[in-house]
Amino acid sequence: MTRTLDSLQEVAFYCDNGKTLRAYPLAAEISLMVSRRYEKDEQDRERPKDYLARLTVRAARTDDVVAIYEQPFTSLEEIADLFGIDELEDVWEVLE
Repeated sequence: MTRTLDSLQEVAFYCDNGKTLRAYPLAAEISLMVSRRYEKDEQDRERPKDYLARLTVRAARTDDVVAIYEQPFTSLEEIADLFGIDELEDVWEVLE
């Protein structure tokens, strides 16, 4: 069934009755932060462990943060490939 719902009351009715609803198109801004994580070895020295990617999703209409998601990756290339970022693309900035 595809039809436009007229109110949040209708949305609630369908959700309460086991239906899954989708709202679209909705605009969101996703920012990606990447940091290196370390772990201590047997001699108590810090060794590189992995890269932690942190995605922050903001609703474009309200600028509210609606989700934060963290995922470890073994390489920066894996992260860049996932988001389609070319090696020389100018999208990165240093925050700290």
